Amino acid sequence: MFFWIGNSFVALLFFVLAIAGIRERAWMFAVINFIGMTLDALMVFLDLSGRLNANTLFWAVPSLAFVLATAITLVFRQPNSVQPQSVAISNAKAGPAEMSTEQEYLIVVDEKRLMTELRRDTGLAASTHTAAVEWWKKGNAALAQNNFAEAEACYEQSLQSAPAPSTLSNLAGVLIAIDRLDAALRRCEQACALDSEHPEAWINHGCALFLLARIEEALACFDHASVLQPNFLAPWIYRGRVLRKLQRFQLAVECYDTALRINPNRAECWYEKGLTLADLNEMDEALKCFDSVLSLDAEHLYAVLDRGSILERAGRVEQAMASYRRFLQKAPTAMNGRADAVRARLRQLENNSGKKAADVDLRHRD
Repeated sequence: MFFWIGNSFVALLFFVLAIAGIRERAWMFAVINFIGMTLDALMVFLDLSGRLNANTLFWAVPSLAFVLATAITLVFRQPNSVQPQSVAISNAKAGPAEMSTEQEYLIVVDEKRLMTELRRDTGLAASTHTAAVEWWKKGNAALAQNNFAEAEACYEQSLQSAPAPSTLSNLAGVLIAIDRLDAALRRCEQACALDSEHPEAWINHGCALFLLARIEEALACFDHASVLQPNFLAPWIYRGRVLRKLQRFQLAVECYDTALRINPNRAECWYEKGLTLADLNEMDEALKCFDSVLSLDAEHLYAVLDRGSILERAGRVEQAMASYRRFLQKAPTAMNGRADAVRARLRQLENNSGKKAADVDLRHRD
């Protein structure tokens, strides 16, 4: 009786975990737990039918233990440590995809992870590993200061000591920043050849393809990265951006929803979801997203501006004017062109003159 109850409980637990895996699109986790549920249910059936004996236990218990160990491993498998880096378009001209504010790429900063990669090549001496890591760390430090020439040189030195996918992926990020996109693609391909499950390399590959206007290929890279790391935030953000570019707005919203389930405190996710909902003409929902952005980052000026534009188009002119004034108070010199347009529109609203809101759209476009 105790055996039957215990195994029924374990089977139910596996079932709940399988459903959780499906909801989070963690397909491997869902499949493993479904297998565990099936094995446990089979043991309960054999017990109830009187056919559970030493021979069946000999095969069933190790199998169940293996499934359980695999599920636990997947639970504690953490997304790879990365640091998002932003590159202003003033540092590199915009590619054909017209990313008008900033282009992001991913940089691996986990030294232990790099060491693990280097240890795979057992033919290298420990001193060679040390040299590769030191040059890699110098490259990361240079990149943090936007010193792209030095970062590139340091990563190249690291690769001369010992090739590693994380170094190649980081170098690809530098090459994206300085608009050497074909070279970035080659470095990403080299990184994936060393480690076909390196998510940052796939994401940087997608970013370079996106800037080269190879949109469908970029989407395939982000799709692959999201499969490799379903609980990794970045692939869902990038996938949403590409889908929005392709005007597949509802699918883009679903990507941002997945990203927000992973981390509801990322202002950029709320902002990009708001932009996409505005594309769908779901203005009330877009406003809620921009409000969420500003509750997380009160200095997010594009959210302030877009919120004001939507409020004006909804006829809530006083609230729109308040948003425009807030934008103008904080707008840096780099945004002078947009600030001039907002200032002119604000004067028209204050004087109750000028074009109707339907004819004016100050929203940020990327």
